[in-house]
Amino acid sequence: MKNKQKHPVILLDQDGVLADFFDAAMLLAGSTIDTIRLPMPWKYDIIEWMNIYRDCKESWTYEELWKFCNDPNRNWWGSLEMYPWASELHQELLKRVYDEHHLLICTYPQPHQECYGQKINWIRHFLPRQNLNAVMMGKQKHLFAKPHHILIDDTDENVDKFRECGGRAILFPQPWNTNHSKVSNRFGYTLEQVDELLQQIGELTV
Repeated sequence: MKNKQKHPVILLDQDGVLADFFDAAMLLAGSTIDTIRLPMPWKYDIIEWMNIYRDCKESWTYEELWKFCNDPNRNWWGSLEMYPWASELHQELLKRVYDEHHLLICTYPQPHQECYGQKINWIRHFLPRQNLNAVMMGKQKHLFAKPHHILIDDTDENVDKFRECGGRAILFPQPWNTNHSKVSNRFGYTLEQVDELLQQIGELTV
């Protein structure tokens, strides 16, 4: 007997997978670092890295960083650089879902009105094929975990919680997570994992 078919849903993280928040923050401190050349894995604490490599005399705090990023006179979140693989990754994922409603951008905004609006504007500008009705904002991504849902995220904690709650997840390789050894093949690795999980989900309906 076949189970009722449930089309797979892919939840795609924004910052750290599509948008380059880290390098933008480092530029605020007047510095750039080649993250690939640093010993990996390394702890993702943006303030710590900003203060280690800063060119300015005064150190940064999280309060100062978020105040700057969420200044209504700036378009900080909306002007983050897109990672070089982001557009192609998004297009490939769209090919693998039932329709545009089954690829969701799932991101955790700062609790400021400017952040919410600018993240949407970023998606509208850089990912014009993304359905803006398929954008979910919130910290508790694991609440959307289901056996036919796949989360792609750069944070170990988010991926672990999603799996613990019954979902499937892919840890997007970055120097600050436990998949750091795969950063040279982020794009290929991620698609391979997506295809493997989609096959597993397909077997649930047989």
